[in-house]
Amino acid sequence: MTTPLPASGASAGLLFDARFRLGIARAAGLSIPRQVATILLIAFLTYSAIRVGLHASKDMLGDWGVYYRAGIAMREHRPIYTLEEGPMLTFKNAPIIAVAAETLSMVPVTAARILFLASDFIVLAALMAMVSRLAAYVPVSKWVPAWIALVSLVLVLPYLMLQLYTGQTTVIFLGFTVLAFYLAVHDRPWAAGAALAIAICLKVVPLCFVPYLLFTPRPRQALASLLLSLAALLALPALSVGWDSNATLIAQWPAHLRDTEIPSQAWRLQNQSMFAEMARTLSSTGYHINVVSWDIHSVRFAWLGLSILSAAVLYAFVYKTRQNPWARATHLALLIIYMTIFNPLAWRYNYLALAVPYVVVLTALCHSPRDRLTWVLLASAVVLTFTPYHAQIYGARLAGAMMLMAAVIRSFQRASRLRDAGDLLVPRVSDTSRSAC
Repeated sequence: MTTPLPASGASAGLLFDARFRLGIARAAGLSIPRQVATILLIAFLTYSAIRVGLHASKDMLGDWGVYYRAGIAMREHRPIYTLEEGPMLTFKNAPIIAVAAETLSMVPVTAARILFLASDFIVLAALMAMVSRLAAYVPVSKWVPAWIALVSLVLVLPYLMLQLYTGQTTVIFLGFTVLAFYLAVHDRPWAAGAALAIAICLKVVPLCFVPYLLFTPRPRQALASLLLSLAALLALPALSVGWDSNATLIAQWPAHLRDTEIPSQAWRLQNQSMFAEMARTLSSTGYHINVVSWDIHSVRFAWLGLSILSAAVLYAFVYKTRQNPWARATHLALLIIYMTIFNPLAWRYNYLALAVPYVVVLTALCHSPRDRLTWVLLASAVVLTFTPYHAQIYGARLAGAMMLMAAVIRSFQRASRLRDAGDLLVPRVSDTSRSAC
């Protein structure tokens, strides 16, 4: 027969057990947010894979199908630049992209669609990691950049979801563009030129990053790498289709881009570019915001002049701050915004690129949280970006991007003044404590 413990002993044992369990609970509680985030991420990835897998056949009629069909056409030595599906849903990239899609088209449609989605997630994670490293002025807790990146993606979530489920290449070309910038400022010019060449083959708009190579540690090597890589990427399809056929494809590419121009795209509400807003305002369109009635060619020349002037101002700022290592993230953010709004066709999914400047601004605010003007500009950018659909006729999304550009410049100026004054104070963060950001 077991002798029962005295009441005092039983109370002491229960108290010790309770304290032990409480200590375990507190220790486990520190990682609960991370566990919840991991579970939510896995659930989101699983849901996305199931969704795109079930709709893979239907997506063949959309953006995703353009690349898959181009890969099949390349394998079967059929024309890739055609208007069979109309001027919208047709292949418009460099021939080398069709060669890459050729490998993907060997996989069944459902599996290929899931693989394409997986590549989006991988590139997106790498993209946000690179931007976070460029944006961190001083070392902070390793989890702070992760949460900043997450918040930045939430702020562009509608565009991210649209990109992921339509199967566009926005994430991939944006990833290679940021990779080129990251490699260039880290003195790896040959790899930087190659990465930028791939981005240009995916979308022509990363050409606006080419002048930045002049401000990197070894500009000649970077420019030489870009030119050699572009030549190699244009020549590579010859190994698959032959030199004569490849020369024909290279000649057809710019001609096909001209043939697929749709004048009405210049003033559609979905197009939130600087060119679209100028077309809606300065030409005779169906909207009631026309200031003057220019023809579309005059609008195009005005837009071209404004884009050149804006690029000159932007690169003058880059030249002035080129010796400041803190300015690298600011340069990237401004170039990304410029590339987005001066793209003649800035559809909703193109605004996914604004996640990059959001990371830069939020990181700066972590280091200088009392900067009220930057908070106001950031809030204005978010509100304008998510205005109702019909308000977009007045360029609300475009205005939001410009407010974000102002926030980037303001946060850089604020951080520079604090650094020069020696007042850039960041709370000490240990590996086990929480950040004060």
